[in-house]
Amino acid sequence: MIALMGSSGAGKSTLMDVISKRKTVGIVEGLILFDGHEPSHAEIGRDTGYVEQKDTLWGTFTVREMIMYTALLKMSSKYSRAQKSARVDEVIDQMGLTKSKNTKIGGAMTRGVSGGEAKRISIALGLLNNPRILFLDEPTSGLDSATSLDVMGTVKDLALEGRTVLTTIHQPSGKIFSFYDGIILLSRDVDTRSGNIVYFGEAGKVLKGYFEDQGYEYNRKEVDNIAEYVLNIISGGVKGPQGGNELIVRYHESEGGELNHNIAEGIARPILDKSGAGGASKLTQENFYANGFLSEFMTIFMYKGKSQFTDNFFLASRIGLWLVSGLLIDSLYATPNYKTPQGLIIVIAVLFITVFITGLITVIYIPALVIDKPVFILSLIHI
Repeated sequence: MIALMGSSGAGKSTLMDVISKRKTVGIVEGLILFDGHEPSHAEIGRDTGYVEQKDTLWGTFTVREMIMYTALLKMSSKYSRAQKSARVDEVIDQMGLTKSKNTKIGGAMTRGVSGGEAKRISIALGLLNNPRILFLDEPTSGLDSATSLDVMGTVKDLALEGRTVLTTIHQPSGKIFSFYDGIILLSRDVDTRSGNIVYFGEAGKVLKGYFEDQGYEYNRKEVDNIAEYVLNIISGGVKGPQGGNELIVRYHESEGGELNHNIAEGIARPILDKSGAGGASKLTQENFYANGFLSEFMTIFMYKGKSQFTDNFFLASRIGLWLVSGLLIDSLYATPNYKTPQGLIIVIAVLFITVFITGLITVIYIPALVIDKPVFILSLIHI
């Protein structure tokens, strides 16, 4: 279990997106290797799971419906519906969601699951393919300290099962930080304004000793835990003999930095010599779907369509408004004589109002499209 931490703007999320092959904009240099080789898209989909910082869930679904819906779309067509259903039940039990599996997720308008349960659901969606590597972007964001500890304890259990877990995290408590085995610290270079590694190695006492050896005193009265101590150093909160740039240089010159570099070079060199790869390459968006169009269309139609008609807001905004506007327009035709100039003006007004009201009601759909888009992407793309 590895923490990816750093000062603001150092590129934590960007680095994790590149490593997990989710970054689709920009140019990447070097190699991204899994087990010493460049992974195919099939390997990425099979071996990795990604949990975004924001919980992208549909509030009208129950917990089990949300996970089952995602399983039907993301899991390969080689699995039967019964196998997908069994995997959903397994993940629900694994994430401690059994008691709330029939509870609606809810949202701003309706009461539903708690923030901790919502985060567990998001993690459950990332576990559907039983990944060997799990990426989590700020898993404690928006949670209180007790809920954060509970969620991260579950994440630690996932790591103990034999999978690698990499998380970006901003300012963990001492207990949460104790869950981590390793840490990657990023600092922003004041000259180039780019993120650079200032430490990559063991967490805990080894990390503390590394910075103490550089002249930074660890004072328990000033900081609560080791995480806060190192974050203060790399963000300039602690005055010491070195600046931000020198921390970067000292890491690369340190024994641990040289060891990491030699290990990485030893793995990458045979691939570079063999294929000549490793130069700058432009990132492109590639969409891969786990199932056929008809299968995914029917899944979305059945689950999304059914849930919409149990949502009072949907019924009021999509059906009620049209009924009211229809009655309003119909009432304008109450004038019996359309052959007079006054009747002609009424007809023109009705045509104008019809177009205007139609456009006005359509605007209501836009927020829903913006909100639903991330859920569609998360569910449909087989990654």
